[in-house]
Amino acid sequence: MVAPISAFTGGWQTIMNRTERYVLILRITTPIVSTMLPDLNVTGQLLNPDAGNVTVGTLQGIIPRGTRTLQFSFAMPAANRGGSGQLILSQDGNSISGSGKAGDAYFTWRGTRAR
Repeated sequence: MVAPISAFTGGWQTIMNRTERYVLILRITTPIVSTMLPDLNVTGQLLNPDAGNVTVGTLQGIIPRGTRTLQFSFAMPAANRGGSGQLILSQDGNSISGSGKAGDAYFTWRGTRAR
């Protein structure tokens, strides 16, 4: 069974570049009212699990109609860091993976559903 796009919503335990751990909390802010979905707006928070899940950044993006891809930008003000990228939702809705760029550095990002 293929998970619906709404499966992006919720918490994700993520790893960026194999070393940076974050809990990513995503929320679709566009009402899902029909099967003729528009582009969906998404907001998110980046939490540091090593510091008691303190918020260290925010994320904003869209899921273009008919895709399983979140195109996003993020900001981490305290670290003077930000960037953009994309995350793809797995068919079963239990994992995400993607890539992006922060400044001149490229990164990979993967995650599983937070328990």
